[in-house]
Amino acid sequence: MLIARLHIETHQPCLGQHPLEPLVTRPFHRLAALWVKAIASIRWLAVQTTVSETHDQALQQEEEETQAAVRETRVLIVEDESIVALELKMSLRRLGHDVVAVAGNAADAIYLTGLHRPDVILMDIRLKGKMDGIDAATVIRMQWDTPLIFVTGQADEATMQRAAKVSPAAYLNKPIAASDLSETIAHIVCAHREPSNHRTSHGES
Repeated sequence: MLIARLHIETHQPCLGQHPLEPLVTRPFHRLAALWVKAIASIRWLAVQTTVSETHDQALQQEEEETQAAVRETRVLIVEDESIVALELKMSLRRLGHDVVAVAGNAADAIYLTGLHRPDVILMDIRLKGKMDGIDAATVIRMQWDTPLIFVTGQADEATMQRAAKVSPAAYLNKPIAASDLSETIAHIVCAHREPSNHRTSHGES
């Protein structure tokens, strides 16, 4: 009896080594691996979605700030023809800009620029008096570096060469369309905001 019992016990499979165990546990291992991969994919998608939303929010905020800055642009008009100056003033106000002052000659343009420090100057090239718009622009650019838009009806090549030396931000021909005025000012404001934003982000980093 003892010999028979030992014979039976030695032929019984040990726990954990059952021939069917791999067939049973292998699917569970595969399911577990798939579950881990699924969780990792979900987490990755969540991170990407958060990054994308943050980026979109930053872009939207920057665009809103730029639009606000464009709408609130402070403009100095330098024009010796009162009717033209009034039309420009009305057009700028309809576009949402703040006309800080209107100058009729070069001396007033220089004085009012120092007084109001406008964001943009609409400068007529041909002004009555000893100094024209280019002379006034030269002084203004040296002292305050204010962006200038030269406005002219007709100008010869020599005059345009003088004007180019002042490095104006843009040129506009009379009569000025409201759409051209709006696009030009928006472009100038955005161009002058970019270096400022770059310096701010560089300083913060």
